[in-house]
Amino acid sequence: MSMPEKNQKKKCPDFITDGPGSLAARAWEPFFQKLPAKTYENNQIFCSKTVTKKSTIVPEGLGNFAGVDLKKGECFEWGIACIVEDYDVNKTDHLYTWSSTDRKTGAALSGCALYFNTLGNKSNCRCVPYHKENRYEMYALKDIPAGTELTMRYDSMDWREAMKPLKEIIRGNTGPAESKTNSN
Repeated sequence: MSMPEKNQKKKCPDFITDGPGSLAARAWEPFFQKLPAKTYENNQIFCSKTVTKKSTIVPEGLGNFAGVDLKKGECFEWGIACIVEDYDVNKTDHLYTWSSTDRKTGAALSGCALYFNTLGNKSNCRCVPYHKENRYEMYALKDIPAGTELTMRYDSMDWREAMKPLKEIIRGNTGPAESKTNSN
């Protein structure tokens, strides 16, 4: 990537309903292949390209693995978000942050979303949240061979109290976490 391309500000795609500056807009990459609305309308939860089993990253934990080869930019999972009312998401690492402006709003996601482990900025996929539509899409950041554990970066690990132990583990294993690059 040339320097001018790297320094250019990303344009917010029109279909990002949360608007410019939102977590969805910051998570979007131009090489992602947007899920067609008709596909989502016909099947609102899709996770048949992933397999959940014993993690290779988290001892005694579960993880998601590519069940098939995934191509860079491919939307390989999507689903719905169930907002958790009157509960501070900072108290747990089992919910997703579900607001671009409020750091306390949380959501549980359908599909296999609970079992995406993280390698910080070395993660191989990204969650694009559509907060206003209460849904999400998972994308491959690179070509991922079948059998590879799927990982994503949780932005909220930079500030959520419950995620501090996770951040320390990543720092110990993969170096310091960089600035925000994902959606949670």
